[in-house]
Amino acid sequence: MRKKEKEIKEKKRIAADLEPERVMRAEMDLVKRKVLSQNDVFIERLRGYVVIEGKEEDQNYELICNFNEISLRPMKNQGKILKPEELGFVIYGRNLNS
Repeated sequence: MRKKEKEIKEKKRIAADLEPERVMRAEMDLVKRKVLSQNDVFIERLRGYVVIEGKEEDQNYELICNFNEISLRPMKNQGKILKPEELGFVIYGRNLNS
């Protein structure tokens, strides 16, 4: 009996851990559909993990665009530099054109 309860709790914990990823994927699919539509897309926010060309390779930066404001902040990860496949942009927020 305890073993089954433990398995059920573990399955619920795993499902709860995977929920944010499921929501993110659903939002990504929605954004993809909107981008591929004929209408222009205006997104509220854009966040990127980037490196700056010409700068030292031991520093990552976070680039944040909110409407007409852009900020670039160094990340505090000198010991754990992001791999090239971990760099990129996240587009989130609602489509301002719809």
